[in-house]
Amino acid sequence: MNRHQKYLYLELMRILACFFVIFNHTGNNGFFLFSQRPWGGLQFWIYMFVSIFCKFSVPVFFAISGALLLSKNEEPLKALWCRRIARIAGSLLAFSLIYYIAEIFLGRQTWNLSKFFSQLYDSNWNFSFWYLYAYLQMLITLPLLRALARNLENQYFYYGFAVALFFYAVLPTVQFLLWQDRHSLNGNLRPGWLTANTVMYPLMGYFLHNKVCSIEKKGRLISLMWVFNVLTIALCCIMTYKKAKLTGECSEGVSQTFHNTFVMVNTAAIFLSSKYLAVTYEDKLSQWFKKAVFAVGKGTFGIYLWHVLVLRLLTRFKIWELFRDKLDLNYMISAFLVCLCVMVAGYGLTWPMQKIPLIRKLVS
Repeated sequence: MNRHQKYLYLELMRILACFFVIFNHTGNNGFFLFSQRPWGGLQFWIYMFVSIFCKFSVPVFFAISGALLLSKNEEPLKALWCRRIARIAGSLLAFSLIYYIAEIFLGRQTWNLSKFFSQLYDSNWNFSFWYLYAYLQMLITLPLLRALARNLENQYFYYGFAVALFFYAVLPTVQFLLWQDRHSLNGNLRPGWLTANTVMYPLMGYFLHNKVCSIEKKGRLISLMWVFNVLTIALCCIMTYKKAKLTGECSEGVSQTFHNTFVMVNTAAIFLSSKYLAVTYEDKLSQWFKKAVFAVGKGTFGIYLWHVLVLRLLTRFKIWELFRDKLDLNYMISAFLVCLCVMVAGYGLTWPMQKIPLIRKLVS
C-alpha cells in the first residue's frame, strides 16, 4: 500500500464520526433529548434510537487508525515515541492548557500550575479528552498490535470478533433480560483486553480495510448487516427503557448502560457501507467534492480538539434559542444544526493552524 495514498471512504467516515462526537456532547439539548419527551411516545423512541446510534463515532475513529497504522511498515520505537506519541501528547498538553485558561476566564478554575498538571495526570476534568489518553494507550502498544494483526489468519479475526461480541453484547443482554442485573459473570472470565476500544476496533479496521476484498459484490451482505444493526439498536432502546423503569431513574449516566452494547455491529456496518459506497460511486463524484472531503477529513482532529469550547461559546450566545424559538425548528433538527455550526467553527479555527509549521502537527 502506498503510504501517501488517501481513501475517500475513510475521510467520509472521519467527518461523519466527528459530527456524532459533537452530538454526543449536546446533553439535554440533543443526545439526552429523549428523556425530556413523554415516555413511550414516538419522539421518545426515535430520539433514543439516534442517541444509541451515535455511539459508533469513537469506535470508528479507532477503526480508521487501525486501518491505516496497522498497515504501515514497521518503524523504530524511537520514531514511534518521538513522532506519533509525542505529537498526541503535545496536543493533549496544549489544548488542556487552552481549556484550563478558558475555565479561569469563566470563573470555574483559578490559576494553579501544580493543580493543572495534577488534573492532567490523574483525572478526566476535560471529559472529552479521554479519547486522547486512550489513543496514546493504543500508540504505545502499536508495535504489538501490528504484529498481532499481520500474523492472524482470517478465521482468527472472525473468532476474535465473535468472542468480543459475545462477552461485550450478547452476554450482558441475556443477563439483564433474565435477571435484571442481579447476576453477572465473574469478571475474571471476561477477556477484557480483547474488548478494549484500543484493541478490538483497530483490529476491526485493519481487517475490514485490508482483508475484505471485492466489496462491490457484497451489497446484499451489507443490507443484511443493516437489518441486524437496526434490530440490535432497537433492542438496546428496549433495554434502556426497561432499566429506567426498573430503577426509576433516567439520568444520563444510568441511561447509557446499554448504549454501547452492540456498537461493534454498528461500527462494522458503517465501515463496510462507506467502503462499498465509495468503491461503487467514487468515479461519479466531482473532484471538488473529493478535495472538500479530504480537506475537512484532515481537519476533524482539530475540530474534535476545539468542539467542546466552541459548543460552550455558541450556547452562551444562545444558539439553541435561535434555532428552536426564533426559527421554530424541531429540537432534534436544531441539535443537528448546532453540531454543523460547531464543525464549521471548529474547522475555521483549525484551518489557519494547519498553515503554521510548528503548530499544524498538533491539529492534523
